[in-house]
Amino acid sequence: LNPQDIARMDVLKDASSASIYGSRGASGVVIVTTKSGSSAKRGLAVQLETSYGVKNASRLPEMMTGAEWWKFHKVAYMNATPLTQTPEALANLYSLRSPLMVQRANNGYSFDWYDAVLRPGATQNHYLNLSGRSDNGLAYNMSFGVQKDEGLIDKDSQDKYSFKLGITHKINEKFSTGANVTVAKITTELGSDLAMQEAFRLSPLTSPWAIDANGNELVGTKFFLPGKLFYPNGVPAIDKTSTPNPLSEIANSNQTEKVWQALGNVFFQYQAKKWLPFKTTFSTGFSNTQLGAAYGIETNAGVAVKRISSSIKRNDNFNYTWDNQIDMKHKIGDDHDFSLLLLQSTFYNEDMSSYSYSNGQPFDTDIYNLGSGVQTSFQITSGFTKRTLNSFAGRLNYAYKNKYMLTASTRYDGSSVFSEGNKWANFPSVALAWRVSKESFLEDNRIVSDFKLRASLGYTGNDNVIPYTTQALLNQQTFYANGSNLLSGWQSDALANKNLTWEKTREVNFGLDFGFVRNRITGTVDVYDRLSKDLIYQQQLPAETGWRYT
Repeated sequence: LNPQDIARMDVLKDASSASIYGSRGASGVVIVTTKSGSSAKRGLAVQLETSYGVKNASRLPEMMTGAEWWKFHKVAYMNATPLTQTPEALANLYSLRSPLMVQRANNGYSFDWYDAVLRPGATQNHYLNLSGRSDNGLAYNMSFGVQKDEGLIDKDSQDKYSFKLGITHKINEKFSTGANVTVAKITTELGSDLAMQEAFRLSPLTSPWAIDANGNELVGTKFFLPGKLFYPNGVPAIDKTSTPNPLSEIANSNQTEKVWQALGNVFFQYQAKKWLPFKTTFSTGFSNTQLGAAYGIETNAGVAVKRISSSIKRNDNFNYTWDNQIDMKHKIGDDHDFSLLLLQSTFYNEDMSSYSYSNGQPFDTDIYNLGSGVQTSFQITSGFTKRTLNSFAGRLNYAYKNKYMLTASTRYDGSSVFSEGNKWANFPSVALAWRVSKESFLEDNRIVSDFKLRASLGYTGNDNVIPYTTQALLNQQTFYANGSNLLSGWQSDALANKNLTWEKTREVNFGLDFGFVRNRITGTVDVYDRLSKDLIYQQQLPAETGWRYT
């Protein structure tokens, strides 16, 4: 979602509010309401926003200068072997193994790796919104967004393009319909994962550049291992750490993530009676994510395999939710307000993933020629998971004179990730509230404008486990048989747990809302007590059982 398409956000914290969401509210509930045509006014309204900004790295740790590093380094050597390492012996050792480091230390040399790796970043945001309402009851809200973010390291950026359309149409007094569609394309350049780590580790007496026969830097000519620096004739100039050059890591690392996301919903509402509306909503979402990574020889990955390597990781997700609800409201006289919500919901989700890798390509072709790699390096994996959730829920609200309030709800969830007999669970809740400020002894108080006491008790469930956990899983392995013959086979991996059931959380909440001086001063105080039981977690098993976990 483009943040500028968000109309409001609500966080449901008390037990009663979250309980109606059942397992969907196990980790809390945040309701994000986006702009829609329902709030549009007659005519056409145009909103255009543009912003630019710059950024720099802040609160970085202060690094040693060359002189400070040299001092600490010598002390560390002397403390490591105090009986054998005299200052004279150390100086002789340094001169033999790292003569250029000694020369640089004596000359006050200090290289700033921060400055070499980091750069100023920039960000820009462009947003166009069109909204309006026609005379025939059709309202719309349409937006386009462009966000560009350049990171603090080369090859670190993100470009995001988004489109959103919201439409509502009141056909007549009884029928209304609407739809929302959001589409986004996000391209993220991830560059190197290790450049900053390497910049932290390298000594300020090293630099990213190669040297000539006299030890002078050849600025612009990178040397892959600054801590293993050689003169042109092959004699060691610096023989210390094997940490790669972060500039080489950046130049030879390419990671690009491309994401397509689409969200949409359509609803139809029928007002049978003024107090009896029926609404059906179908929502769906799709995302396609591809992460391509390619590493040259002069990278950490290249050092590990001594070759060029590349990989492609792909994930596709599809889901939908179909909700049918009746929201009845009725009032008896001036004192009694009733509302009853009945809900039936179906949720479906599937994930497909694949991964391919090879190394040893003859040419640096990024991620587009994995098949030219060495065949023995090929790695190909794929996966598929599916889960469903069916739910029935009801909630009753009652208020007497808007002073005493009762809310009772229950939700009955059935999850496909559990075995037969354990799929369904019930999650009830109850909440009471007393608006004390409506009582006669406070009603005319000029200081206390609002004062309400609240108490609630509710249960939520958690089915956040990997699908098929209740089944015995196998894992493909390769084995050597009859000497050098490599065979493929299957071995036991996960032990089936047919008794796996819902994790349940009981939450008690006490709170008060207050307002003083015509609500110029307002606030809320809440106290929560949460207890979870039947916790779901992965248990490692002893190797002698033949299973890895359950």
